Amino acid sequence: VEKVTGFAIAGAMHGYSEADMLAALNEIRARVRPSHGEINVLRMDSHPTHRSKGVRDYLIDEQLRMQLSPPYVHEGVGAAENFFMYAVPSANALLHASPDLSENHFAQAFYYVTRAKNYSVTHGSSPPSTPAMRYFKTVVYLNSGLLAFGSEAMALVHGEARSTKFDDHAKGCIYVGPAINSDSAAHCAVFYEKRYVDVDLGCISVNETTVLE
Repeated sequence: VEKVTGFAIAGAMHGYSEADMLAALNEIRARVRPSHGEINVLRMDSHPTHRSKGVRDYLIDEQLRMQLSPPYVHEGVGAAENFFMYAVPSANALLHASPDLSENHFAQAFYYVTRAKNYSVTHGSSPPSTPAMRYFKTVVYLNSGLLAFGSEAMALVHGEARSTKFDDHAKGCIYVGPAINSDSAAHCAVFYEKRYVDVDLGCISVNETTVLE
């Protein structure tokens, strides 16, 4: 799918264990299936996790073909490696511009960059289109829904979450881009009380001034 559309899927890998690898494979398969059906071939580099017995047994049971590059060779996954070359510095730049966030928010910044790339018109595409448009097979432009990463914000506290009518109707937070548990551009994530919380974009007020300056 990535080779054909340029669409990148991020956020699946949460560690380097065999269990993390299997969870990532299942998440990627679940994301791809609605638009493109089943994945038949998985192309990866020779990271020890990729070569583990558990991963191989999983692929055999699921009748999936695995293609591994030789050790220290990355050409087989060149599109992903090229994306990392500019996506990682871009994520670092977002963090540098965010006065209230540090490097431990890198994963969410990288997720933001991936969303931005997927919803930006690709140079040379004819007619002009984004990877998301090609991935979802539409000629209608799809909005990323992104605001300035790291901006200060106020998020609505829904009536059901308030104990009394005198409780605060909004809480201060930091906008951190795409929602964690939703792919909809109508949702986003905020950093509030040392954790990420998914909210509706229509329920937050964002001040982008400091970040943009």
